[in-house]
Amino acid sequence: MLIKEQQEKQEKELKDKCLKLLRQYTKHDIVKITSSGDAAIFGALVIAKQHGCNTVLVPDQGGWLTYLSFPKILNMIVIEIKTNYGLIDFEELEKAAKKYSKSAFLFASFAGYAAPQNLEGIYSLCKKYNILMIEDASGSLSHSQLCNGSFSDMIVGSFGKWKIADLGYGGFLSCRDGIITLQIKELNILSLIQEKQMNYGILLKKLQGVTGRLHFLLQKTKEIKALCKKQGFIMIHEDAYGIGIFVKYKDNEEKQRILDFCKNNNIEYKECPLYIKVLENAISLEIKRIH
Repeated sequence: MLIKEQQEKQEKELKDKCLKLLRQYTKHDIVKITSSGDAAIFGALVIAKQHGCNTVLVPDQGGWLTYLSFPKILNMIVIEIKTNYGLIDFEELEKAAKKYSKSAFLFASFAGYAAPQNLEGIYSLCKKYNILMIEDASGSLSHSQLCNGSFSDMIVGSFGKWKIADLGYGGFLSCRDGIITLQIKELNILSLIQEKQMNYGILLKKLQGVTGRLHFLLQKTKEIKALCKKQGFIMIHEDAYGIGIFVKYKDNEEKQRILDFCKNNNIEYKECPLYIKVLENAISLEIKRIH
């Protein structure tokens, strides 16, 4: 019995250290570790609905699949906003914000992992029209601008494979003060989406290493972009920083050149068009999978 109590105490201490780091990274006091990144998204949408949000605005590309499916499960209307290959167009966002009151806006702070959003500008626009802002920081955890609770109402993230904190499972949801109302507490949604079996010791090591991991991936992306440029490849968001690269092609011959480049440089890839990347004939170089 004593051994079990010691183990539980040790686990609680490790969990508390994980939560402390997540509070530091997100700049939100309220943080919950969840069973997955998708569970965090679902929890954020439930909270949004309890705040009276009937509509969820999402980018037309550069997002995640459950941005489109989860709101429908909750009987919320999904409105896709036209973007610049995932980067938020402020005119389009404002147009939607004016038209759809009682809305939440769910998007990734790195558009398709390839380009950073203007988080502060988006948050300012959301506040102007009383839009609840939900930021997905799965690819930007610990980034001072792109994982910043000062410019978001809620932040969600995944600890899944190939994420910045790549535990292989689990995620998190953080909220600014005032988001968790008494009604939401009574729903107990945060406990429903919380991970029950989590190796907090390994998670702590992953969280302690995210700053270095993110820096490594950003630098690696920069290096590979330079190689792509030498090859004469046309890149989407060429001048942006991120942890992914989209290379366009106009025919099968050009596509094969890009695939050969990936093979010769041991770079994993995905073929587009894809909602989670870009809706364009392109090859997505998955830099975030490099170790």
